[in-house]
Amino acid sequence: MAKVIIGVLLVVLAGHGLLLLGLLGYAGATDRLDTDKMEQYKATWRGEKLVAPVEEEEVIEEEESPQQASARIAEAEIEKEALRRDIQRKRELLTNMQAAIAAARDKLDKDRKQLDADQELFAKELKQQQELAEAESFRKVLTNYTKMKPAAVKDDFMHMEEEDVVRYLAAMPPGVSSEILGKFKTLEEQAKRRSLLAKLKEYGKIELAQK
Repeated sequence: MAKVIIGVLLVVLAGHGLLLLGLLGYAGATDRLDTDKMEQYKATWRGEKLVAPVEEEEVIEEEESPQQASARIAEAEIEKEALRRDIQRKRELLTNMQAAIAAARDKLDKDRKQLDADQELFAKELKQQQELAEAESFRKVLTNYTKMKPAAVKDDFMHMEEEDVVRYLAAMPPGVSSEILGKFKTLEEQAKRRSLLAKLKEYGKIELAQK
């Protein structure tokens, strides 16, 4: 019984082999042995249903007519002209922006120079006012020292900066200055007097320093 079953199987296998060889031979002879065909043949060998391959339809492109070519060229020219105008507009806009920036920079430079000039003038006027105020204050103090007793003035001068004392002494009448300097009696006051006389000589009051 087993021999009969084996014989039947061998006959079935031989039949499938002959069928596959026939298909391969047919495909090779008709130049249809591509990937899709091979898959179909393998499916047949496995006992599956053979499905005929779907052939792709050949797409035939129509030639462009002269009217269509003219329309396409005209459309391309229109797009080219629009692009040229857009580029020209942007170039003009950029030129205007550059001119505006240059004008703003020039105005900024002028404003900065004017500001520097105004600040310089203000500083000059302020200095003049300060000098006038100092001069007025100096004249008032000088008048007071001229009217005060020489001993009292000497006491004030002993506690002041020597440069300020020399200014007052140089501005006083020579007789008043000499009288004040004559009140410097102690050793400390004598040292102060010698220092003041040396500075008076440098200040230009040589005759006062010699007295």
